[in-house]
Amino acid sequence: MKYKKAEVYWDNAGDVSYAQAMFSSSLVERHINYRLSHIGVEIGKQMGLSRTSKILDLGCGDGELANMVLAEHFGSIDGIDLSPNAIERAA
Repeated sequence: MKYKKAEVYWDNAGDVSYAQAMFSSSLVERHINYRLSHIGVEIGKQMGLSRTSKILDLGCGDGELANMVLAEHFGSIDGIDLSPNAIERAA
């Protein structure tokens, strides 16, 4: 039953936007996502990833991280998510 509730939550988040579903304030959302995404980029660079690296974004959600951050630093990016609504938004 817990899985079904989580599936419904993430599908709704994919429909309305992950930022709107997860954060009460757009300022908080921007701050947290900015910090986390840039930490992720730095970790990728420390691992030796470069502009030619291919990235797999598991749980990509609406694709905001891939489109707004990862695409600036790495090569091609493929995203996979369980939510059809999120995939549609990402496309």
